[in-house]
Amino acid sequence: RDPLACNTYDVSARSVDEFMWRNMDMLVLFAAGNSGLAFGADSQGMRTVGTPGTSKNQISVGAAQTSRPSAGKCSGDLACSPENVAGFSSRGPTRDGRYKPDLVFPGERIISAASSGDPFDGFYDGSSCAPPSPRNLNTLSGTSMATPAVAGIAALVRDYFELFDARTGRPLEAGAANSAARDGRGPTGAAVKCILVHAARLSRGFFPYLDGVRLQVEAVENAEDPKAIAGRGLLGSIGTNTLLLPLENAEQDEDLVNSTSGRVFFLYDRYMIANSTSDVDIEFRTVGAGSLSTIKVTMVYTDAPGPVVEDSNAPVLINDLDLSVVCVGSQCAPSLVSASSQSRIDNVEQIYNADDYGELNVYADDVDPTDELTLRVTISAREIEDGPQHFALVITGKNLVETRAPADNYVPVWTNEAVRSGGGSGVSLSTGAIIGIAVGAFVVVILAVALVYVVCVRGTFQES
Repeated sequence: RDPLACNTYDVSARSVDEFMWRNMDMLVLFAAGNSGLAFGADSQGMRTVGTPGTSKNQISVGAAQTSRPSAGKCSGDLACSPENVAGFSSRGPTRDGRYKPDLVFPGERIISAASSGDPFDGFYDGSSCAPPSPRNLNTLSGTSMATPAVAGIAALVRDYFELFDARTGRPLEAGAANSAARDGRGPTGAAVKCILVHAARLSRGFFPYLDGVRLQVEAVENAEDPKAIAGRGLLGSIGTNTLLLPLENAEQDEDLVNSTSGRVFFLYDRYMIANSTSDVDIEFRTVGAGSLSTIKVTMVYTDAPGPVVEDSNAPVLINDLDLSVVCVGSQCAPSLVSASSQSRIDNVEQIYNADDYGELNVYADDVDPTDELTLRVTISAREIEDGPQHFALVITGKNLVETRAPADNYVPVWTNEAVRSGGGSGVSLSTGAIIGIAVGAFVVVILAVALVYVVCVRGTFQES
């Protein structure tokens, strides 16, 4: 099938958004697809990500190459590196211009457990799961290899915020002030997605693509639109601790600032905007006195399901939130005097250093940071069609102190029916459903009795 025909917001994509809209604690992940080198694709293999990976709220995962130096050559005849996007990895954007995949992660030449070869394990001769030598390992490539790894990271992030305070890294206690866990419901799916997107950075490698029938290679950062190739970026640096979350540290003081590095982490996951006339403001100040300050801000929200537009480029965004950062003071960097992210088609907004997707310097490059500066982060709504709209916000940086934040105004309303543990089935049926099942069972019994009568009784007297 033409991969471009799958780059659409159809019933399948809409159903994913509807499920996550109704279950705000859920985060769904999909493989972006393996059509990056498909014939008939647009320039550089773009617009090949397929549904349901085109839905707004889930995380669509593309593939980078393996991090194993011993793997030799990967796609595009490139030396294997996680900085390179796999040639087969499907690319964005979606028809309405949203960036998918959201993230890339190693998915080419991945070693994992092999099938046992037992027919009951789904093995058949010639299948890609046929046991190699040695029998316990197999090497496969695809965005389906990258997606489980990112799902595992998402699970670890969620577990972290159920066990630790988001700002200090200390284990949670009863009545802890960490808004993502104090009500016992953990972080929202939007918060987990926000953290992963926030942790991503620009891929510094290459990507292969087909120019007609010729295989070409180009640097990701030199692509016409790097985000169309690798989404919001490569999740972390393989072998390093790029995904930094605070853990309890003896050098961490009561101001929630690590005294060694000055790094800070803020998560806001219990806020919502009711209408286009309301907003949420959070303020910070720099430490000043010769300390450099940096900041990166990411906002993600689970949007209401959009209209099915299979053959149209019409936007499918329902609620439109905007993000802005304003720096007040004579030593502010020009880029932060009035920074904003105001996409009219996407439910992810970021303010960062566009050169590497990292943090921005708060102070101007040509000044000695002596003054305390004020930073005001604002979430506002351009339009709310189906509200109120919850959002998740992640802020990281150096030498920042929170000075003002409004009280939480969002109360989680989801249930845990879909993830019930302890022996329950997790299924809850309405009275109407129970009556319907009972009536259906009665009808089946009557039909079965009639069939037995026809075969066993009347069949005795006439062969027909």
